[in-house]
Amino acid sequence: HAELARLINALCYDESSGFYFDRWEGGLIKRFHAGAFWPLIAGVVPPERVARYVALIRDPAKFNRPVPFPSLAADDPDYAPETGYWTGAVWPPTTYALLRGLRLVGEEDLAVTFARAYYNANAHLFARTGTIWENLSPEQCERPKAKSGDSFCGWGALAPISIAREFLGFVP
Repeated sequence: HAELARLINALCYDESSGFYFDRWEGGLIKRFHAGAFWPLIAGVVPPERVARYVALIRDPAKFNRPVPFPSLAADDPDYAPETGYWTGAVWPPTTYALLRGLRLVGEEDLAVTFARAYYNANAHLFARTGTIWENLSPEQCERPKAKSGDSFCGWGALAPISIAREFLGFVP
């Protein structure tokens, strides 16, 4: 773990943006996406980098959308929140991992705030449609987005079960 942490910090962190990017063929792929927050839950972000890194999560131009944590940052040219799949949809596993990562670095209040927003969006959409959805739009929860499977109780159930229990303190 220590060696992987060293490599992630040496090879994937970009000082100019304060973000961890994917690396491919010797260079960084400078796209802001939710999967790039895995260093939080992995416990490899040095304390001196946490505030700047978390600031990107708080940024409404990137990840702090009405339904938090789109898979691709909202200011990316390929952001497609209603019609895209991994180009803007909010996914339960990345949301859950990001919430756990925030908790791990001491951002409990922020994790609870985002957990509440995500849970409420899922509950609202469930009330309107009667089903759990595979992914949500980061921009609205009045209707399912174009590319989202219904009756998706695999990872879709993270919101009403795990997130409700672990972050909001109730057992559904």
